[in-house]
Order: sequence, then C-alpha cells, then structure tokens
Amino acid sequence: MVPTILNTFSSRLLITLFNFLIVIGISRILGPDGKGQATLIITSIFMILFFCNIMSGRALIYLIPRYSPSSLIIPAYLWCVVISIIARGLMHITPWLNSAFVPHVFLLSLLYGLLHTHLMVLAGKERIYFHNTLNVLQIALTLIGLAVSFYVVGYRSIFAYIYSLYGSFLLTLLVSFGAIYPYWRAISFTSTKNRIRESVSFGSHYQFYEIMQLLNFRFAFYVLEAWHGEDVLGIYSIGVSLLEAAWLFGRSVSFVQYTRIANYQDALATRLLTLRLAKMSLIISGIGILVLLIMPTSLYTFIFGEAFSNIKDYMKWLMPGILVYSPALAVTNYFAGLGRYRVNIVGAFLGFICTLLFSYTLIPGFAMSGAGLTATISFTVTTAFLLWQFQRRAAFAIADYIPKWHDVTILKQELIKVLKGVRYKQ
Repeated sequence: MVPTILNTFSSRLLITLFNFLIVIGISRILGPDGKGQATLIITSIFMILFFCNIMSGRALIYLIPRYSPSSLIIPAYLWCVVISIIARGLMHITPWLNSAFVPHVFLLSLLYGLLHTHLMVLAGKERIYFHNTLNVLQIALTLIGLAVSFYVVGYRSIFAYIYSLYGSFLLTLLVSFGAIYPYWRAISFTSTKNRIRESVSFGSHYQFYEIMQLLNFRFAFYVLEAWHGEDVLGIYSIGVSLLEAAWLFGRSVSFVQYTRIANYQDALATRLLTLRLAKMSLIISGIGILVLLIMPTSLYTFIFGEAFSNIKDYMKWLMPGILVYSPALAVTNYFAGLGRYRVNIVGAFLGFICTLLFSYTLIPGFAMSGAGLTATISFTVTTAFLLWQFQRRAAFAIADYIPKWHDVTILKQELIKVLKGVRYKQ
C-alpha cells in the first residue's frame, strides 16, 4: 500500500505544481478578472462532472472487479452525454456563467466525463500507476497549451485557457481509450441493464455526497462573484488553491485508502489505518499551512502580481478550516470504503447548511474574509460530526487522536522502506 500511496502522492504533487504554474500564468497575464473567469469555468465543469459520476465515478471502482467492464462503460458513456445536455440547458437559464462560455463548458464537461470514466476503470483494475500518469498528462498538456498561447503565439485571452483544456482532454482521452481497450468484451444487453441499476444504486449515494461537498467548497465562489465581481473571486480563488495544496497528502492517501478498505475485511485494521492516516494528514497539512503563513506578502506579490498583494490577509480566515478538515479526508474514505455513505452525506449536508447560511450572511459585507470564515465554519461542523461517528464505531481513547512524535517516526520509517527499493505493484 505504501508504494501506491507514494506514487499517488508524487503524482498529485506534480499536478499541484502544474496547476500552480497555470494559476500564476493566468493571474499575471489576465489579472484577477481572468482568474475569476477561469475559476467559474473549471468549477462549472467539475459541478457537471460530479453528476456524471453517478454512473462513471467511484461506483466503477467497486463494480469493475466484479463484472464485465464493457457492461459498465457503455451506460457510463450514455449517462455523461445525457447529463452534459441537461447541464447545457440549465446553464442558459442561470446567471452564474457568461453565456459565451456555456457551449465550451458543455463540450469540455462531456470530454472530461468520458475521460474520467476511463480513469475509474483503470482504478477499478488497480492500475493506479497508469491512472496517476494520465492525470499528470492531462494537466501537463493544459500547461503546455497555455504557455504556447501566452508566450509563443501571443494569444492572451481566457479562451487560450479554454482551448488548452480542449487539447489536453482530447489527447488524454485517446490515450486512456487505448489503455482500457483490452477490457472490452462482447456486450450482453441483459447484463448491461442489470449493471445500470447497480451503478445508479451504488453511485447515487456516493455522488450525492460528492455534490454536497462540492457545494461546500465552491458555492461561496458564485456568491462572492455575484456580490463583488470576478476580480475579487480571482484573488480569493488563488488563496483557496494555495491552502488546499495542504491537503495534498491527505487526498493522495485517501484515494488509495478507499480502494483498499472496499475489499478489506479486518474491521480493527481499517480503523487503525484510518486513525493513523488522519493524524498524518493533520501533521502534514499543519506544516503546509505554517509555510504559507510565514511567507512574506512581498513573495505573493512577486509571484502573482500587485493585484494580489492583500491575499494573505484573507487567507488567515480559511486556514483554521483547512487544518481542521484535513483528518476528515481519511475518515470520509473509511465510511465510503465500507459503503456507509449515509454518514458522509449527513456530514456534508450539515456543512452545506452552514455554507448556505453564512455565505449570504458574511460574504455581502465581508467579501473574501467572509468567504474564508464561512468555509472554516462549514469544515469544522462537518469534521466534528464525522469524528463523532468514527469514534462511535472505533471506541479509541481520546488521547489516541492527538498526533505524537511516534506517528511522525512511523511515517518516516515507511517512506525509508519505499526509498530503499520497494517496487510498484502493477
């Protein structure tokens, strides 16, 4: 498991680095307005993707080892098409997205939905290394396309970002199709019909949770843009991206943790694993936040431009929430791996109620500070509920939840084992 975690962590580290470079490029070339537009575009794409994932998300990880992949892939394709078409219609009647971007968000969502289907098939087959490679490839191609547009061709528009997404999604989709091609078999429409029922039944629970989480994380973006404009959203989104990088380890571990717990029968072992990963996530996230906290304002200005000089003032309201939520990354995947989505859904719903309430209470008057405080309140409520539910089942001593130097030592020992020559299992 440790080698897989290390590979996933390394991949996410590269993705974070490439995303960081994309953010810098857009911020410096297009300014806060352009960054705000890019944030709304990518957030809308992910919003649609989460509905696509009812049949093409983690349900595939669970079902692929059990059934013929082709009986699951084709319904997932069709579902992505239907959801993308519905989303396009809804985008025309909502005020949250510029109408010029709607056709592009529709097509990009469809492409990414198909690509994500392939990625989940690979994960279901435990080809995590190739899954991670494709994720890195997609963001690397976006970065290359954007760099060529900005610095070689001289095309400096938000559409340079959109066209870069087209190129990266299409090329990665083609490569991923080649990777899953060996899993295609003759299709039985009877079995496909049965798989549709199972995919919807399994996927709807998890994706409802994912959609609630996305609203927790990003609903404030739309409120902030509506009250204060795209330039303010652009500045705030930079701070969010920087702080969420502190979750890099927790998110990397959680994905592998989910795939393991879903097929693991030892209840005590899964609880101990979750507790240890939660504490490691808290420690590493705390270190990341501390680094961002001590960085001088002049460095942020140097990297992103003068328009972002006050970004640190607003980040401090979000920092506690990022830290508090870091152990919840492991706990949510513990319940997901056991198929107990109701716990995660209730936790996310409680957080969303806080987001909904405080977004309209704090953001109109306090702008970015209000958005950061709203997120912190939401994350705290969600984490408190999840840890309470976990403790009900695990019955650990309260002292067991406190990170100790022993946890750091264990992490160090496991990483040393990997670096001494543990090879990836393919």
